[in-house]
Amino acid sequence: MNRLAIPVVTVLIVASLAIGDQPPSAPTRTNPLVGRWQILSMGMRKLPDDVKVFWTFDETSVVVTDDGGHVASKSHYSLRDDGEHHVIALSVDGKKELNRVGWYEQKDGKLRLQVTLDAGKPPERWNEDEVMLFRAAPEGARPGAAPTPRG
Repeated sequence: MNRLAIPVVTVLIVASLAIGDQPPSAPTRTNPLVGRWQILSMGMRKLPDDVKVFWTFDETSVVVTDDGGHVASKSHYSLRDDGEHHVIALSVDGKKELNRVGWYEQKDGKLRLQVTLDAGKPPERWNEDEVMLFRAAPEGARPGAAPTPRG
């Protein structure tokens, strides 16, 4: 080897070792539910204008509140795809079993959610009589509100 080749090879080896020490970058998959959502309707029934109910999702839990911030329920949830639908499984805090399993989708800026109750499995088909429709909660809807959903 000539004199120039040894330093070049050394630099390449050191550089490859440094790159090898870098942790692999994790795939970034954002959770489309994270944020604060306002319920517009439950099934085919629109909520009255004076009734405001919010579901606020973080990465692992959802808190249901009214406009005054009073907590109605807290649940942990997980998401998965079954190949055909986006599946959500919810377990109300204090219960070990999953008691709500369903589907979710974002369509036209709205969140559609349909869950079964105590069935342990998602619905067999979309049923508009059972779909909850949400919109991203308006900014400033309540002081200290979580950010609007990512999408």
